[in-house]
Amino acid sequence: MNGVIKVIEKAAYVLSVLIGIVIANSCTIFDSRPPAAEKAPAVSEPEQKAAASGRQNYGSYLAGRVAHIRHDLNKAADYYKDAVAHVPDKQMLPSQLYIMLTSQGRIDEAVRYAQMAREKGDESPFIYTIEAINLTKHGKYQEAIDLLAATTEYPHNLGEGKLPGAQENDIDYYRGIAYQALGNQEKSEFYFRKASEGLSEPAPAIYYNDQQPDKIFYQGLAWEALGNPENARKRFNKLISYGEKHLFDQVKIDYFAVSLPDLLIWEDDLQKRNTIHCYYLMALGYLGLKKYDEAKTYFDKVLKMDINHQGAHIHRKMCE
Repeated sequence: MNGVIKVIEKAAYVLSVLIGIVIANSCTIFDSRPPAAEKAPAVSEPEQKAAASGRQNYGSYLAGRVAHIRHDLNKAADYYKDAVAHVPDKQMLPSQLYIMLTSQGRIDEAVRYAQMAREKGDESPFIYTIEAINLTKHGKYQEAIDLLAATTEYPHNLGEGKLPGAQENDIDYYRGIAYQALGNQEKSEFYFRKASEGLSEPAPAIYYNDQQPDKIFYQGLAWEALGNPENARKRFNKLISYGEKHLFDQVKIDYFAVSLPDLLIWEDDLQKRNTIHCYYLMALGYLGLKKYDEAKTYFDKVLKMDINHQGAHIHRKMCE
């Protein structure tokens, strides 16, 4: 049971998904001084407090941006929390905060802002996942299972559904962990086996429907949970081998692909993207093999090239 609890504690730092943090600076700066010939109107006390609050909010937000650029995400989150406290109706910040706090392992705080974001209309499945991980930490396994089940479908307001055949290795793995903690061996094994399925050969993740490397990593964890370390090692070693072999590939795009790559919309450096992808694969492989120093080295390489890489932030926590 102690082993299960240890896995659950590490699981609290890990979420699937793969959404990025987008922080928009929407402040408008203006000169509020009246023309010299006109007398400034009297300003009421509530208006003065509102103006002071706005300045403090803007200052906290800017300080958070600076900390974020310097890769100090914990300090950035604290500044953003201060900004939300002074302007509670700020729509975007709670959604940004719960993702950032989750990536830093601050699950209890993340849940608070996830709930705030939901009240403001954010219906991302990621919120359910955060709440489920938090419930798991506190031993409420059945409630966690129910919430994890809710992540298998996208809410209607997103305007899209999940692609047919989309793999849920990470979600199924954690459902297996929760059932294991409840002592339900049959359902635990069912979800571990489900999590072990899928494509086991790494590939470039360029198009939106390409399988993400995290899925292979969770296949390996599932095989370990099923008592088959050999199959687990095969998957972890494949991640490392692919990264080493393709690190210096000259990447080209198939412009006749069915799924439109985002680089046709935004300018992108294909070679940089490939390098990040290969480093990330290698980091996950070493993490699976429990070679934590090597894993941290490659996660840090990823973050040096892309500070907003959520997978690297989240999975690096598993090295601790």
